[in-house]
Amino acid sequence: MSTFNEWPEHTNIEPSEEEGTAYLEVVAEAFADAPTEQFDPAEWTPVTLAFDETGQPDGDDERELAFQIETIEALQEGEPVVTYNAGDEGPDSSVVFVEGAFGTHSGANGPIRSLGGPTGHSTCYLGPAASDLTGLRFVGSPTVVDDNTATVSVAGERFSEIELGATGSSGVEYSV
Repeated sequence: MSTFNEWPEHTNIEPSEEEGTAYLEVVAEAFADAPTEQFDPAEWTPVTLAFDETGQPDGDDERELAFQIETIEALQEGEPVVTYNAGDEGPDSSVVFVEGAFGTHSGANGPIRSLGGPTGHSTCYLGPAASDLTGLRFVGSPTVVDDNTATVSVAGERFSEIELGATGSSGVEYSV
C-alpha cells in the first residue's frame, strides 16, 4: 500500500498529531478480516514496460507519465487468450501493478491507468492464464512525451520494443 497525505482533502491515513494512528488501525483491521488468498507472483507472468522518457503534465500534477493503458491482451499465435482491464483493482483482479503505475481514472472506453513513475519502468503481473503467451497487445495512448519508445520485458527477458507515437491519440493498439 502506498499513501500520501492530502491534509486539506482529509484523505490522509498516515499518523497525524490530530488523529494519531487511528486511520492506520482501521486499515489494519480491514485487512485482518480480508480473505487470506494472496497474490503469488510465482504463478503469474511479470510484464515490464521501460519507457525511454517520462514527463510531467501541465498544471499541478507532478507525476512522471508516459502512457495511459486501457487493456492488455495475452496472445498465443496472434490470437487473444485473455484480455486484462488495466483499471481492474481488488482481490479478484487478474492484473496487479507493482511499479510505475498510478490509480485508475475514467477514460472514453472505461477505466484507464497512467504509467511511468520516477524510474520510467511500469511493471504488472498478469494472471495465470497468461503463462504460455507468445505475444502481447496493449491498448492505450501516449501521454506527455511525443514519439516515445517502450521496451517490453516478460519474465525478466527482453521481449520487444514499441514506438508509442504522438500524444493525443487514444485507443491505439500496440502488438508485440
